[in-house]
Amino acid sequence: MITKVTKKSAKYKDELQKAFEFFCNELDINYAMITVELSAKGFTRKTINGICQKYSDSIYSIKLRPLSFNQMLVYLAHELVHVEQYFTGKMYNELAACEENYNNEDHYMEYFNHPAEIDARKRGRELVQKYLTT
Repeated sequence: MITKVTKKSAKYKDELQKAFEFFCNELDINYAMITVELSAKGFTRKTINGICQKYSDSIYSIKLRPLSFNQMLVYLAHELVHVEQYFTGKMYNELAACEENYNNEDHYMEYFNHPAEIDARKRGRELVQKYLTT
């Protein structure tokens, strides 16, 4: 559920909620309680536009940087793939260690090239394409 938006992104809230529901259905993660916040606060790196946090097996929080509608669709799908990865066990423990290093230039590429990130980028783009053509 889209829970918080900035003035800049408020005009996209309803459409992002529709996309959120579509992505959750496609990923079969409707069981989870997922909150999505659109806010520029809390991002420590300019190249990071989305964050997925797991609080328990069924509670997650996603934070997206307010960008253009199409960019937010891509990042929303990407972060929801991470929710699905957590649930299915495809999110590797070592990614959490990599995430701690994404502010460190020496380790950022390790994070960027992690199999879970590659998978989320690929499947996120596929979900967006499917949503836009359905």
